[in-house]
Amino acid sequence: MEINNTTHPRNTVINNVDVKSHSKTIIDFSKYPNWTHSTRIGNFTNQLKNEKECAKNYYILVSKLFPFLQNQGGDLFTGINHCHLLNDSDDKKYRTQAINIIENIHNVKFDKSLELWQLSYGQGIRLVGAMVKGGDNNNQTIIYPLFIDHHHLIYPDKNHNQKDLSKKACKFCPQDKYH
Repeated sequence: MEINNTTHPRNTVINNVDVKSHSKTIIDFSKYPNWTHSTRIGNFTNQLKNEKECAKNYYILVSKLFPFLQNQGGDLFTGINHCHLLNDSDDKKYRTQAINIIENIHNVKFDKSLELWQLSYGQGIRLVGAMVKGGDNNNQTIIYPLFIDHHHLIYPDKNHNQKDLSKKACKFCPQDKYH
């Protein structure tokens, strides 16, 4: 016995919500596409131990940090826990170090007037990026990821800086493996 399907699928899906006007936070990955790249400059590295550590960290970024940032919206500008401005008044060396990393990874001259932010939801992994207000009514936060601080080396913390980060221990670069 054959069963006939009498339901005909619709050819279009209609979304009544304008995502750009509805979202508090937009994370723009297109402006600086090398934000996932790893480098080693001076005492900083965001190179990883191996593919397993890479997979774990990217899972945390996608499943924990990005949703956290999107839910915060403009509150990010108030300096909520683990999200703060990298500015010259706190410690100039961290901002200078971050700018050197950005210029190395993206092969651009960074506009030093832009505000840099270190963003996290409380785990060791940090995202360094530019953050601006935008949208039609200036009611959105737009985040431009610039690089990942996998080991919490920008504004180091003794709770996250105990492992071996030598060239021998950390030499995995996702862009070399998957590019």
